[in-house]
Amino acid sequence: MADQATLNQEQITKVRQNLSLNIYSTDSGTKTYVTGNSFRIETPMTVPINGQETPIGYINSTGTVTYDLLIKDGKVAPSRIRATISNVSYTRTEIQAFGSGNANYRIDSPTGTIFNKDYSPTGGNWSENVNRVIDLSDMQISSRVNEQKQQIVTTHDEWQYNPTNSSVSLSLTVPNISILDVPKATNDEGTLVIKYINAVTGNTLWETSKKVPGDSNQFYTAPSVYIFAYKLISTQMLQATVPSGGTKEFIFKYNPAYAIKVHYVDSATNQDIPSKPVYTQSVFRGEPFRHTPPEIQGYRLASGSTGVDIPSVTSNGDYYIRYDKIPSTVNVTVRYLNRANYSPLKSDAVLYNQPIGQTIRYNPPAIEGYAPEKTEYTYNVVEGNNVLMIFYTENAKIRPWAIRKYGNWSSLNTLRTWMKIRRTANQNYWDTKPNAEIQASDAGKDDFSPSRIRKSGKWKAQGKIGN
Repeated sequence: MADQATLNQEQITKVRQNLSLNIYSTDSGTKTYVTGNSFRIETPMTVPINGQETPIGYINSTGTVTYDLLIKDGKVAPSRIRATISNVSYTRTEIQAFGSGNANYRIDSPTGTIFNKDYSPTGGNWSENVNRVIDLSDMQISSRVNEQKQQIVTTHDEWQYNPTNSSVSLSLTVPNISILDVPKATNDEGTLVIKYINAVTGNTLWETSKKVPGDSNQFYTAPSVYIFAYKLISTQMLQATVPSGGTKEFIFKYNPAYAIKVHYVDSATNQDIPSKPVYTQSVFRGEPFRHTPPEIQGYRLASGSTGVDIPSVTSNGDYYIRYDKIPSTVNVTVRYLNRANYSPLKSDAVLYNQPIGQTIRYNPPAIEGYAPEKTEYTYNVVEGNNVLMIFYTENAKIRPWAIRKYGNWSSLNTLRTWMKIRRTANQNYWDTKPNAEIQASDAGKDDFSPSRIRKSGKWKAQGKIGN
């Protein structure tokens, strides 16, 4: 036996061969002409001449009826039944007539007025393309015995004389409605088609089909993830009846996965940090992606740099997190400052490439006229700016020659003159002893200054007399 699709088409052909399209009219002063599926309604405009209604012009309205056939619920049924009013025209006869006022011509359908025109019956000819479609989708095929008619249009034409009316209807009939029944295929198979679709592009990712018993209930469960690159977003299990001789499709929609790459970038070189490979993750469309900056040895997160936070991934993407390299050594600037006013005593020195965290020891250099506060400075090297400040004190001048006065020892600087001694006769004048005024740092030097004291078998410059 043929499959159901073949039986359906064969029965449609049989019905078409036996089907009649019937167009009927009810005329009141009009005439309706039918040719095949076309019709023309002729409406005369008459006036009384010599006691007889005489046409002075004719209105002609033309139309067609179209339809198709399909299978519905196991029967042949009409579809897309439509009537189209294509043109309305008025043509005068040779009879001269006179009258006042306009006539009105109107065409109505079951859904409303489709044409309405006021015109002068005694005027000239006119023609209008209407092309109005009337939907008759509720119409059924009936037998000639129990014929069911469907009205298409009504017309009405009125002037100061006799009005005219018409009504046009149609029917679709067969000798016997049993011809509408479609034979059912016995044990006919149906086809079940299963498709995985990319929900973004509409492309088919995977498709298969199989024969199943006709009119059988079939179901299929799709994987939640397909080949690790697509995620199901539609119903996971579909169930339906596969018609005999027909095809049923199960369509499952999947969102694609996108590659999200996170680069860890050295802010100084603008290149990926060699010790930290690019992080790559596959994320399905519409899902969020969040990535916290990891710790990287020898680096710290650059100012203003944050992690990655994407509320909804919609495409592949490269993202960048910037890091500053942590230095292992730094330069230490050494400054030589006067303790009294913090003014520099000489140019700064630089100790290059000092390891961070190391304690350095530094011996201050000699500066004429000044003495360092310490003979050795220690300094802990830290990350960032490093400045070692060496403070110096100006060498004070002292006058070791003194006299006891009012219970206190005072330097001998009477009237701002230094203590003097009498030279020999041939050098008969008072002279200041050399080194009468010495630097504080010179106190204690061997064999120095005119004021000395014996200590440990040596003469040393005297720095103080008395307490």
